[in-house]
Amino acid sequence: MTYKNYRLFDDYNCRTESANYVDGHDSLVGTVYQPFVYQAAFELVKKTQANYIIDIGCGDGRKIIKIKDYVEDCKIIMIDHAFIINNISVKYDFADYIAADLDVEIPNIEIEILKNAVIVCSDVIEHLRHPNVLLSFLSKIKTEVKAIVLSTPDRNQERGLFDYGPPANPFHVFEWSLDEFTRLLNDYGFTNRIFAGLTISNTLTKVKATSVVISSKYVDNPVEKSIKMNFANTPLYFQNYSHSLHKEFKKIFQSMINEINEDEWYLFKNEQEKISTANLRVEVNDLLSLADSYGFNIVEKTRVAIDNKTDNLWHGNSYLVEKKKCRELAAVKGSFIKNVIEFGSQEARVYPFNLIGLEKSNERSFIIQKVNKNFHLSLNNWHECIVRKDFILELLFGASFYAK
Repeated sequence: MTYKNYRLFDDYNCRTESANYVDGHDSLVGTVYQPFVYQAAFELVKKTQANYIIDIGCGDGRKIIKIKDYVEDCKIIMIDHAFIINNISVKYDFADYIAADLDVEIPNIEIEILKNAVIVCSDVIEHLRHPNVLLSFLSKIKTEVKAIVLSTPDRNQERGLFDYGPPANPFHVFEWSLDEFTRLLNDYGFTNRIFAGLTISNTLTKVKATSVVISSKYVDNPVEKSIKMNFANTPLYFQNYSHSLHKEFKKIFQSMINEINEDEWYLFKNEQEKISTANLRVEVNDLLSLADSYGFNIVEKTRVAIDNKTDNLWHGNSYLVEKKKCRELAAVKGSFIKNVIEFGSQEARVYPFNLIGLEKSNERSFIIQKVNKNFHLSLNNWHECIVRKDFILELLFGASFYAK
């Protein structure tokens, strides 16, 4: 394959000779690499109720085993070269192992396992001489699995715009910019409805120089279904899905309980708030249609406050806002509201990805929020596309994502 086939420019220089990488030999003590790539995968296991997590290129396994802190009974499947599997299989007796040369072939996995699995492949593809093997495998299974989380170093972030290779890392064969990498995935059948952006490469420098891409059937496959949305002009914070929501729902909906349509969705927002998604290609109604089709009944919200004096333009200083110890509801299905009010509880099925609430703010509102012990994470200057790239995981999973 030529470099053009991998979305790299014609005069890019790959590494023609590279050794097999072994986890840990060049790592700094106490430093965790790609920590939030794995955390994103764990969030998806929890929210999609996946029974399996499959780590392709698992290395020494230290990162993947932390899934037990999220979902204790989640089954782990580790895939890597035979010499790595032989070493780690004696360390962890609760995982299944598959030995494979990722440059040659990735063995088939039972379809029933794939349907109940989240795939994570973190900083692996750049080590491969034939990345088409991995990409073809992922393309084949992407509509079966619940989600795929991919990461690779962003060449532009790591070494600037004019790095023509070979990679400075002696174990890397190819390196891509985020734009090149997402286009490469498009070539292999991944849609423009994927979530793509940057995350920190390690816990020491905390520099966002790693590309992360999330593909999921819960957003990739649009459905022909029209959803009626109703608006409740009030934000709704809560701590849990039983007592807390029961109290809030009774306050908002008790007087109109007979008017609530079980098949419709209700959005909670301030009057001036704009509801959006983390991928501008996916409309809010489209996302709710997917949530409804897959049996979810709740969508949570990531709130962004923007301090901007210019009307109708979303730019200026911006902040991720979170009320401590509380989550914020973006949308809920009518049947869930009725059941919570009438019976006191209802099984909450939370859609994997948050909606975004954008609201222009002012100095006074920030003072009020500080009195209420809210906290803010600055996003610097707001531009919708840039923020979606630079803060993709925080927007998808909430302002407290990095604090978990």
